[in-house]
Amino acid sequence: MSTTFKLGQRVKITGTTERHRDRIKFAPRNSNMVATEVKELWPELKAMPDNGHDGMLRTSLIETETTATEGVIVGSRTMAQGLTYDESWPESNCFLPCETNRVWLVAFHLRRKPVMCFDHQVQAFPVPESVTVPMPHIPHPGFHSQGHFMRTAARNIKNDYPVGGYSVTTAVIKLLTDTANAMEETR
Repeated sequence: MSTTFKLGQRVKITGTTERHRDRIKFAPRNSNMVATEVKELWPELKAMPDNGHDGMLRTSLIETETTATEGVIVGSRTMAQGLTYDESWPESNCFLPCETNRVWLVAFHLRRKPVMCFDHQVQAFPVPESVTVPMPHIPHPGFHSQGHFMRTAARNIKNDYPVGGYSVTTAVIKLLTDTANAMEETR
């Protein structure tokens, strides 16, 4: 079963995935049917030990431990595992994909490269449906209600106009700050 996360969603990380490249000894029985043969034998080829410098280049995904415990989803990728058939001289090398997996890109630090994780290595934090925020006070609302001033401020923000006067701007800043504090308290 595949899990779907939203961009920017906060998640717990239990492990990471890395792309690993090594060489294995493999000689296809029929050079005209290499792709079919590699797909059929992929489970066995995936389990073969590394052969050092000789043989075909194998690209696989391996699970590793993680130092980070939580992060934010910044994207997803489809990664292919398979062999690079490079013994077809004088033709160029050919990558033969055998298995594809979706991995999630998780940023655990702003200044570091995101890590790749399989579905079972990330868990979403529970997000509450709503938060309670105290009502901001706008001093001297005049003959309009405070709700009218807040609706006007929201409309102005939406249309890229100045929010309003000093009192309304202060109230909007306080409302946003209180909302952020309430959201952090529910973690």
